[in-house]
Amino acid sequence: MRILETLLVISTFSFFVSYFLKLENAIKWLFYFGLITLILHVLFNGIRWQMAFAYISVLLSILLFLKLPKPKWLKKTISVFGTIFIVISTTFSIIFPVIKFPELTGEYSVGTKTLFLEDQSRFEEITANPDDKRRLAIKIWYPSNTKITNPSKYLSGGFAESFAVSKGLPGFIFSHFDLTKMHSEENLPIINDSNLPVIVLSHGYLWNAELYSSLSEELASHGFIVLGIEHAYEAPLVNWKEDKIYPIQSYFEEVNARMDFDKYNKIEKEIKSSEDSALKFDLMKSLMHLLPYTPSVNRWAQDITFVIDELARLNRNSDCLLYKKVDASKIGLLGHSFGGGAVGQACAYDDRIKAGINMDGAQWGRLIDTTFNTPFMAMYADRDYSTFFSPNFLIYSQVAKGDFYEVIIKNSGHANFGDLSYWTPLHQLTETGTIDSERMNFLTSKLILTFFEKYINNKEIDITQEFNQVDYSDIVLRGK
Repeated sequence: MRILETLLVISTFSFFVSYFLKLENAIKWLFYFGLITLILHVLFNGIRWQMAFAYISVLLSILLFLKLPKPKWLKKTISVFGTIFIVISTTFSIIFPVIKFPELTGEYSVGTKTLFLEDQSRFEEITANPDDKRRLAIKIWYPSNTKITNPSKYLSGGFAESFAVSKGLPGFIFSHFDLTKMHSEENLPIINDSNLPVIVLSHGYLWNAELYSSLSEELASHGFIVLGIEHAYEAPLVNWKEDKIYPIQSYFEEVNARMDFDKYNKIEKEIKSSEDSALKFDLMKSLMHLLPYTPSVNRWAQDITFVIDELARLNRNSDCLLYKKVDASKIGLLGHSFGGGAVGQACAYDDRIKAGINMDGAQWGRLIDTTFNTPFMAMYADRDYSTFFSPNFLIYSQVAKGDFYEVIIKNSGHANFGDLSYWTPLHQLTETGTIDSERMNFLTSKLILTFFEKYINNKEIDITQEFNQVDYSDIVLRGK
């Protein structure tokens, strides 16, 4: 809770206790202190739904403070409910706090901008209109030397509400994100450098690029341009110019209907029981070909390739933020969950990509049918992998022919690779592990920066030696 919120709930709670104990002097001063604190809170903090019951408690305290005739039972009832409401607001405020992201460690300020791209060479496969072309919104984080004066708000523009609805939650539940000030500002001037490295970010399924804002800001503060793709119709919301693009439920139902779970479970069981590595790999191939997710992985990998294609055009466009800023020989990919699988596939089919990272994404798609030499890092949440079935370990052991690293971050969950661990301390609500949110942010940022500094900026770094130290005892890293 923020300072004024804490003072408000303490003073109001103390008022009701003092009223019950008939401490007249305390009642008066606590009432005025609570009222003044409420006014300051509204003016400087802004209201949020978690504090609604506390606001009602203040109104109830006014009813008690006014010397109006009231029966004794009514006074007691008001006191009891006022106290209960304070406890409720305090609980909600702790469960859903106003997020404060850690300070950036890089030397640059961070600017943001959104680009709108349309791939005229591809028709949209998800919509009913056969003439629709593939449209992508790109959230850009970039380094700037200009000091931030008007910080961006977190998940504004309807993203917070759309994400909540996509998870079956009421739309207002994340409305307080609007109170979080980011370490970035829209439309800051980009630094004067014509040799900037680029990281293309692919989000998880039914996530948005903005759900990785803290990580993207950190990367940009170290001199990287981050291009966060919003994969249309497979994100909770894509703001494309004046249009709002939402998922199409019938598409998901059609994909799920094509899934043969009986055959899937049978092949998975055979893979687990087999001791023959060649047979296991063949079985995994048949499993990958069975899954109905390949069209989406292909589409997302093509989105990535299209964005890289567009970089050359944007680098020549004098009206674009990226004009003469991009080094086409320094392009890396970063993806989470489904986006991580798309990153793996794109690395195999596009030799312009110098390095790629998959953050806890199952490697669905066509990667199993080929090999790749691109330096690659696969990061995983902490699970019991002796029982948890993942295609990645078997696939990567066969198809990754270049420098390859596997990292498990202890006590982390699938959603820890985005911003969700900052949203609430209740890990069950967000699929996050018990690892501290700032520690997770530090570890992922350090791993990603170190990897890209080595393979994109060509710095002499021994990654295995760097992270096999006592300071990083909460990660398990293997490299080849």
